[in-house]
Amino acid sequence: MKWNATCAVIVLLLLSLPVSADAISVDLEMAWIRAPCSVREGAMPTVTARVNNPGVEVVSNVTVSFYLDSVDPASRIGRRCYDTVNVYRRPSITWDTTGVTGTHTILARVDMMDDNRSNNVAMTEVHVRPVRPRPPEQRLLISRLYPHPWPNEQTEHVRIHNPTDTAVNLYNWRLTTTPQQRPDEQTRVVFPNIHLDPHATLHIAQNATAYHAATGITADYVYGDGSNVPSLEEHGWFILSNDGARLCLKDGYNHTIDTVVYGDAQNCTGWHGPPLEAPDAGVVLTRHPRIRDSNGSTDWHRRSLGASSWQPRRITFTGNVTVFASPDNAFSTVRKAIANASESIYLNLYTFTSPWLCDALCNALARNVSVTLLLEGQPVGGLSLKQRHMAARVAGAGGTVRYMYEGDGKRRYRYNHAKYAVMDNHTLLVASANWGTTGMSPTPGYGNREWGIMLHNDTLAGFARRLLLDDHTGRDVVSFNASNATYGAPPSLYLPPRWPPEGDYQACYRARTIHGTFTCILTVAPDNAERAITTMLSGAQRRILVEQASVEPWWSNGCNPLLAAVAERRDTCNDIRVLLNQHPSYIAACRDNNATRAYLEARNISTRFLYTNRSPLVNVHTKGAVVDNATLISSINWNENAVRHNREIGIIVENPEVATYFAKLFNHDWHLAGEEEEHPQVIHHGHVKLVAVIMAWTSAVGILVRHWRS
Repeated sequence: MKWNATCAVIVLLLLSLPVSADAISVDLEMAWIRAPCSVREGAMPTVTARVNNPGVEVVSNVTVSFYLDSVDPASRIGRRCYDTVNVYRRPSITWDTTGVTGTHTILARVDMMDDNRSNNVAMTEVHVRPVRPRPPEQRLLISRLYPHPWPNEQTEHVRIHNPTDTAVNLYNWRLTTTPQQRPDEQTRVVFPNIHLDPHATLHIAQNATAYHAATGITADYVYGDGSNVPSLEEHGWFILSNDGARLCLKDGYNHTIDTVVYGDAQNCTGWHGPPLEAPDAGVVLTRHPRIRDSNGSTDWHRRSLGASSWQPRRITFTGNVTVFASPDNAFSTVRKAIANASESIYLNLYTFTSPWLCDALCNALARNVSVTLLLEGQPVGGLSLKQRHMAARVAGAGGTVRYMYEGDGKRRYRYNHAKYAVMDNHTLLVASANWGTTGMSPTPGYGNREWGIMLHNDTLAGFARRLLLDDHTGRDVVSFNASNATYGAPPSLYLPPRWPPEGDYQACYRARTIHGTFTCILTVAPDNAERAITTMLSGAQRRILVEQASVEPWWSNGCNPLLAAVAERRDTCNDIRVLLNQHPSYIAACRDNNATRAYLEARNISTRFLYTNRSPLVNVHTKGAVVDNATLISSINWNENAVRHNREIGIIVENPEVATYFAKLFNHDWHLAGEEEEHPQVIHHGHVKLVAVIMAWTSAVGILVRHWRS
């Protein structure tokens, strides 16, 4: 027993003796780890460690891992691998501090089983100071992106807008299409040390030359192809996919400022709900102006490349306006305005087929009045010989005639459906009528119901002139060419009919010039008309009187917002009435108007049809409304295509006398519609004379037969 005890003591003493370095064959030592003591959240600091090899062997296949707060696979923030470690290695990583704040421990560990594991870990503390974008920085927006250019066109672009009153420094900010990755691994373009001024927009294009040709705007920066415009620092191949992408605007600390998701891309931080539908070629995704950012698809609408983005212009002036209506007095009012022009006439029309108003324009040209005429080149049904004749006459007399027409589909607007004129840069004429036999009939007893107004104000006229010239110079506009088979002059022997039409409408209203104070909001589609008209309707307190050719109840994203705004006021206003055209030849319009009537009557809103095949009016073609003391006169049908895709123009005029004039017109037609609905057997007034003749002949034949028998 004594010998065994003695042996045990000897073994313990031997084990307690220090082991020489030469006795250890494999030993890696994590000598130290270093990192900045304090960094800002979102920074990318470098973390460096030192691995010593005090052993006697070269160690192979060594991995050094870095962890945040605990040695756990979920906490690993980086690793470095080495084939061998002879004397030492200095592994380092870049640490992404996005979303990390407070004091944290960074650990470095040699991930291997060596003979002495007690020295395989080193650690250090880092304090991450919280950083948040300032309120103005948080409000910056991606306001527009164009991800799907036409083939062979480098017109892809992005716009960043600052809606605040404070300049924002964009140093080290980025646009990235891979926001889910580490900041240093993202595909991105990085901004230099620049400031985005209050309410300013930054234009970033793939190619500056192509961007300017398509939009008329000089890019601030480019990515991809360079030019005289500065290039952004590019990491990876930054390109917007046609099929879908996540585009994020991030600040210098990787905070997401704004996000757009479209097409087949997966959702990410900064976006809520389904992605935007991937745009077709030539379609721009544009943020609705002045709508609160909801980080979802409702913030956005689609525009064709080159379409304008005019904002509503609210102008108050004291002076004169002239209100008029068709068929009562529109023709005489417009012809007189042309005759009074002394310098210039700018005219934008969907169709122009009136030989009498063409005479007036040619007479103006003979007086050395310049005439600029923009027409729709692809109206429904094609260009008529009558319109080609009028265009040829005006061009032949010295006027400038152009068509909005593009054979390859690269149009800015679905149709150029506007109907307005500017005389002498002082008078703006806005109407619902095309300049043809039914819209501007020379006979007061025949024609459509149309509304019109002339406003004598330099500011309004100047804005409309700029709008027309902008539309007049787009790449989808072609100059009149007499020899062109599609839109040129008609055959040389063609002459349009010139006999005045006859009808049974009893003209009962005169054009009226009103002196007073007028607050006017010029509405332009597709730019701002939807918002301007819905705002007018939503503010109604007493009455809403709507007279429309066509109202489409359901749009691509739900209920017609104009119709919904009318329905929402049913408990506020004591007089809401809607009068719609009804003509059996217009099958699609009848279907829409039937559905609209059902929608409104289900909400206890009075709705009537004017059956124009049985009335003295050819059609209800106006697109107007009276809301309290405000009146809308426009070319805008209440359908999605007109509001969101056409070039249209309208004006909202706040003045009680103007409202009274058009309210009387509405009431006249409302009662006429009531008579038609109460007496559905009423014969078309255009056939009254024929019926009378037939009855007279029948009576005469009867008398002759009786006389012969006697």
